[in-house]
Amino acid sequence: MTDILIVDDEEDIRDLVSEILKDEGFNVRSVGNSEDCMAELDARKPSVLLLDIWLKDSEMDGIDILKATRRNNPDIPILIISGHGNIEIAVAAIKQGAYDYVEKPFNTDQLLVVVKRAYEHSELLQENVLLKRGDAEDHSMIGQSQNFRAKLSQLEKVASSNARVMLSAGGGSGNELAARTIHKLSSRKAGPFIIVHCASSNSNKLEEILFGIEHDDKKFVTGLLEEAHEGTILFDEISELPMDIQQKLLRCLNEQCFERVGGQSKVNVEFILLIVCAVLIQGCSQINQVKDVKDGPGRDLDVSSIPDAIPRMEPITVAGNKNPYTVFGKTYHLLPSAEKYRQVGIASWYGTKFHGNPTSNGEIYDMYGMTGAHKTLPIPSYVRVTNLENNRSIVIRINDRGPVSYTHLTLPTKA
Repeated sequence: MTDILIVDDEEDIRDLVSEILKDEGFNVRSVGNSEDCMAELDARKPSVLLLDIWLKDSEMDGIDILKATRRNNPDIPILIISGHGNIEIAVAAIKQGAYDYVEKPFNTDQLLVVVKRAYEHSELLQENVLLKRGDAEDHSMIGQSQNFRAKLSQLEKVASSNARVMLSAGGGSGNELAARTIHKLSSRKAGPFIIVHCASSNSNKLEEILFGIEHDDKKFVTGLLEEAHEGTILFDEISELPMDIQQKLLRCLNEQCFERVGGQSKVNVEFILLIVCAVLIQGCSQINQVKDVKDGPGRDLDVSSIPDAIPRMEPITVAGNKNPYTVFGKTYHLLPSAEKYRQVGIASWYGTKFHGNPTSNGEIYDMYGMTGAHKTLPIPSYVRVTNLENNRSIVIRINDRGPVSYTHLTLPTKA
């Protein structure tokens, strides 16, 4: 993560510093007051905070922000921006925990030296966390067989696509190693690699572990999704997650943001999602068929008895209509209306897995109702779906987003 947050009440200063840092490859956010600063810190923790001491028309000055940030996020290096005559205050700020200071007017070379040094310090702190967690070890795939080279070629193609990926194989087949390889070959290799072991996680604390916690005093604990920003997150056996967590995770993937447990502010995230789905194996290396899942109503049902949705005038909802939205590197732009929309393709069905759970606009999904999901039609919309083989058709109401696809890789099972 190369995220720099600039806080200065002078717009010219913010623009100047932003351009200098962007030219060096940093991602830059900038704000002009303490309120926006605290909101940005709540939304996503930066690698480095560049903070002016004096902030006009703000509830907090730079020193107040320094103290609050050191209390809530002690691992963020803070660089104090000081003008002539404020050096004593800058030195005092360093004594209170600031990493260093830069002086106005800026010398570009000096500014870059200080910022890069602070960023390297942030990276070292992150590497220390990874070492303690065991994620910084060397994980390399080694092999020469034709089958191995073919699978490695697949991983290389997937890594360059920024697509979400499902890895399926038997236990001991190297799912995690394949996931790490995708991460190392991707454009996000400098970012974090986070693993979520869904089956062994504490189900009572799982939501807090994934999404983090926000307390009434605005102190917060980051979750694994937030830690994975600009990196890769691997869900091992994602089907073991409780359905309500899966739904919240799906909304996060669609909207690329979420709320911490107990909080209301949006946290923006972007990462590659990898999913491990183990298949059942029989004997030494024979892949058995996955158990037949009866993904239907569970009782005899005459589908023709279910009435079509009846089109009526409805306002476009706020929920479910984020425009544009990006899922795994692909950006979707919503259509202004469903009028004259026509498309030929393959329709799929949700199944029992989502029955009784919220859709993108917050309504409850009913597998017995004539509703559907679409990637770009506004919510709600009404469409007629026709089976071109028998010319039978139904009218459904769009109240959800999707379907979202993923790249599916099957790894060779271990003998």
